Amino acid sequence: MEGLVALGAVATELHRPLDTARLWGAAAEVSAAEGWDLWPADQLAYASAVARARATSESRAFEAAWQEGSDLSIVAARALAVEVAEQVPAAMVGVVPPIN
Repeated sequence: MEGLVALGAVATELHRPLDTARLWGAAAEVSAAEGWDLWPADQLAYASAVARARATSESRAFEAAWQEGSDLSIVAARALAVEVAEQVPAAMVGVVPPIN
């Protein structure tokens, strides 16, 4: 879940707000299904990142993409995460957490 959240933030930096929404939607679904949550210290940063990402996209499109993400299988979510990770510029390599 944390890897999906982190790569959602990376997708934001790559100007891919709908992929951000899909990854975070998938992370929210995993969190709900497994009873996991972000560390309290990370929750505020995550809420702020979500607000910023929403602001960069049309609201309905962002919400639809979030729902698509929550409907993804774990295999599909992982494939999207890998796709986003492969777009990371060389200058950011090592900054992005590994996908588990």
